[in-house]
Amino acid sequence: MRFDVDLLRFDVDLLRLDVDLLRLDVDLLRLDVDLLRLDVDLLRLDFDLLRLEVDLLRFDFDLLRFKNALATRSRGYTDKTRTSISSVTTCAGFKNL
Repeated sequence: MRFDVDLLRFDVDLLRLDVDLLRLDVDLLRLDVDLLRLDVDLLRLDFDLLRLEVDLLRFDFDLLRFKNALATRSRGYTDKTRTSISSVTTCAGFKNL
């Protein structure tokens, strides 16, 4: 009889240990879920930063095109102005202007 009681106590202790281990497993799984959520948040942040970088590159490209267009226009006006002045001075008889 005493032996049966000791065995039952041992079984209870083992069951308590199993419950504790299961609780630990649950806590570890919760931690894994939290870490996965953090990974997802970091990936979203990386994606947002990449989109921002692409937008900035597009802006830089547009700015360079705008600067190029302005430079081309001002060169064109300068060349046209020089051509007009040369034509007028040549017609007027001034060759070295």
